[in-house]
Amino acid sequence: MKPQISKDIVHQETPNVVTTKRRPLLFLATYLIGVIIATGIFAYLRYRMFLRLGYDWDWSDEIGEIFGEFLVALFFLPGGLAGVIAWILNAIGIDFKLMNRGPFPGPASDLAWLLIGLSYLSYFILLVAGSLTKKQRTFRVLFITFIGLLIINIAGCSMA
Repeated sequence: MKPQISKDIVHQETPNVVTTKRRPLLFLATYLIGVIIATGIFAYLRYRMFLRLGYDWDWSDEIGEIFGEFLVALFFLPGGLAGVIAWILNAIGIDFKLMNRGPFPGPASDLAWLLIGLSYLSYFILLVAGSLTKKQRTFRVLFITFIGLLIINIAGCSMA
């Protein structure tokens, strides 16, 4: 005898494939939000510097500067990883100069260039892996890692 299937039983369908076409946009939007946050931090620090020096803050003069800071943060945000590592090394007592301070901060050694390159590479790898994975749990882990790296880079850029 063959078992009969009742029409009254409702089976829950679980999709095996998670749509992945919007995931790169999610990574891009998250990165842009991080750039906006970093730009806001730069603008706030600039505003406080103006107040401390006794100058008046005029928005019409500063919009161009803020836009320039946005563009710099857009392209050079992954450089913040070297700033965070330099800060950690200095906090534990190792005086190793990774980043130059001043009006034009930048990498001071080949190790800093390597760290910045690895940061760029890790962003790219997380974006591609998160976009191509089929499992939702794997995507969440990769996306949270991406956000964590973004927070570290924002902190490193705001210390410059």
